[in-house]
Amino acid sequence: MLKSSKDNGIHAEATHTLKHINNLLQRSSSLSEKVRQELKACVDRYNVIIKGNVPQSIDALRTGHYKFAQEGTYDAATEAMSYEEFSGHHSKLSDMNIVVHDVSVVAVKIILSFKLCHW
Repeated sequence: MLKSSKDNGIHAEATHTLKHINNLLQRSSSLSEKVRQELKACVDRYNVIIKGNVPQSIDALRTGHYKFAQEGTYDAATEAMSYEEFSGHHSKLSDMNIVVHDVSVVAVKIILSFKLCHW
């Protein structure tokens, strides 16, 4: 699940969600300033997942630092759900955030299993 950044399920789902958010921002001139700011904050969070959490986890896994891999992957799950806490409403974006969260949680479980096998 975390073999390389581009093959990664978390990366793929986060990239898909980020594209959706950017499309919303580009197409929706009728959005209130509050919603636009919320979406921009969500873009920042997804950039952290794609450019920070996923590569950190992959590098840590490759070098046998399973705790760091686990932490980076867990951080991706947390980042994905942070928009929900911030916005306070459910939307199609909520469903996409939940998918990124759930894929990340599964990856954490896989890393934990991998870690236990190598101790």
